Amino acid sequence: MSISIWVVMLLGGLLVVLAVCVGMSLDTEKQRRERQRVARERYLIKAEREWLERERRQYADRLREWRQQGSPSPIVHRPDDEDMRYEAPSAPVA
Repeated sequence: MSISIWVVMLLGGLLVVLAVCVGMSLDTEKQRRERQRVARERYLIKAEREWLERERRQYADRLREWRQQGSPSPIVHRPDDEDMRYEAPSAPVA
């Protein structure tokens, strides 16, 4: 009878160890997925910054060329822009 108790206790201990290992494995998997997500976001942010820097340089180069050619500013101002601004209606005074 005492052997069966020891066997049950041993099997119970093994089950506890197995449960702990499975839990640690799941935590590790969650951490790996989180690291991958963060790495993906960092890559996208870096790519966007590089793209914005290229766009800024291209715009600065075009602007420099226009100025060297003596052309007017590439930014066009139309007098009717002010007429198209939205003005919120004034609230009635009570």
